[in-house]
Amino acid sequence: MSVTVSTTSKNAPLLIHEGLHHIIDRRTDKEILWKCELTKKFKCHGRLRTDLNNEFIITIGDHDNHIDDHDNHIGDPRTHGFKQRYETDIVFADNVHKIWALTFLEPNQVINGFELLCSDLGDEYQEIFHYIEDNYIGRARGRSRWPATFPIHFWNMATRVKNNMQLNKQFDGSMAQKVELLIPMYAPKLMDVYK
Repeated sequence: MSVTVSTTSKNAPLLIHEGLHHIIDRRTDKEILWKCELTKKFKCHGRLRTDLNNEFIITIGDHDNHIDDHDNHIGDPRTHGFKQRYETDIVFADNVHKIWALTFLEPNQVINGFELLCSDLGDEYQEIFHYIEDNYIGRARGRSRWPATFPIHFWNMATRVKNNMQLNKQFDGSMAQKVELLIPMYAPKLMDVYK
């Protein structure tokens, strides 16, 4: 199997195999382990090994989480039919509303609410939970969490709702009352955390 060697925009070695781009993960005295260029972005496990002359040896793992099977192009995993499913599956939409309800919990209760939802909802929501954890909650690391891209205090609405603070001209003080009604309906277990 042939491989093509190129460089990234930062002049690092780039190996192209079957149309997929790989960057160096590790180098030993005998071989080079390459990882998918999209390892961080899509949590891709696709890897391959070459000898020191970049002769292909073996592939390890796969690129299933970002390959579109229809035309073999890279696709965004966040779209995996979630929009259509949200519009057509009432239970799925209801569970997504439960996740959105985290926005209105007290900031110090958001992680507890998130962990409760993770344990209650099935594996089919794991991709959504990973996305939220990476960007809004922070990945668990032992007893603490990595910093999120958008920290909880940045997006949390609990204080604004309680203080009747306006977000824009369409948002008014009655929102707090609406939230008090919606949380028990969409996420009854979160109500215990909310109170």
